[in-house]
Amino acid sequence: MRFNKTNGQTRFRYYGSGQEAVSLYKRTVKDAVYSLGTTETLTVTNAGYATYCTPSALRFTGDEDVKAYKATASDDEVTFKQVTGLVAAGTGLLLAKEGGGSCDVTVVGAGESLSGNALVGVTDSNKTLVTTDENSYYVLRNQNNNVGFYKVTAPTYNLKVGTAYLKVSGNGAKNFIGFGDETAVEAVAAEELPTGTAYNLQGQRVSNGYKGVVIVNGKKVIR
Repeated sequence: MRFNKTNGQTRFRYYGSGQEAVSLYKRTVKDAVYSLGTTETLTVTNAGYATYCTPSALRFTGDEDVKAYKATASDDEVTFKQVTGLVAAGTGLLLAKEGGGSCDVTVVGAGESLSGNALVGVTDSNKTLVTTDENSYYVLRNQNNNVGFYKVTAPTYNLKVGTAYLKVSGNGAKNFIGFGDETAVEAVAAEELPTGTAYNLQGQRVSNGYKGVVIVNGKKVIR
């Protein structure tokens, strides 16, 4: 194969014979266009944060308007580190941009898994999270303008494809992991919600006036 560059564009020329040569030429051109010219749009609402599961492998430069982070978790503390380089498809990420916004990220042919990432991407449109094992699970929510990861206390929880959830080893004592302020995501401390905080069976925090079956301090209560 020979590469010719004309008017700023790279052209592929394959010297061979028969249908095999034509097929190889077409695949090479297709792969080059896919990896060099395709982008994926990342979007954050005005809440400032979102979780994301990459349907394609992506390349992050670190200069994107929307910042992408991986998470590591230990001892009820979660640390987020900005992602740069190649990222494999299906990776769970936290996206952040103060005030919300969007940006395009380059799609590549293949990426790499993020070592120690505690964010799990949701690739199944019918994914149901089962929380009865030895792990603790958190989902990103904006409740009363308080954005953070809330612990899922219901036995099962339906997840939306294209998002991500936080998986922490062990029975985490904390019910809420907050960001502290609008832009600080590097070191995030876990916080206790007030004693008696109630959740419905979908793991959503509810007010004191909520009627029905709720979970308070890990126990089901009928109001």
